[in-house]
Amino acid sequence: MDIVSQGTASNAAGLTSEQVQQLREQLVALQSALQARLRRQQAVVREAEPEIEPLEVAEQTREQDDALTFSQHDSELLSDVNYALRKIEDGSYGVSEASGEPIRFERLRAVPWARTDSDEI
Repeated sequence: MDIVSQGTASNAAGLTSEQVQQLREQLVALQSALQARLRRQQAVVREAEPEIEPLEVAEQTREQDDALTFSQHDSELLSDVNYALRKIEDGSYGVSEASGEPIRFERLRAVPWARTDSDEI
């Protein structure tokens, strides 16, 4: 049995292929959830009920403002997730952009889109 099939091969950060696969699955699941949430938020922003009561207009405006705020945050997070997935593909995933040192697996499990280790923040 070769090293890769045993899950012990490592990338530039020293992560095993099994660890990289686990993190990739986590990122893909998050990517899917964010995309769905963004679609729902965009629907709320576009939604406008004709001829509603003045108090309902205020509530609708607040809901639209909240959706815009959450949408911006989710868009930024989705961008980070997509970036991490591209780094997995090019083999540079798990290496700190600040120091060039490997990011600990525990950090990546908690924040799989992390660009630096927690002590570099």
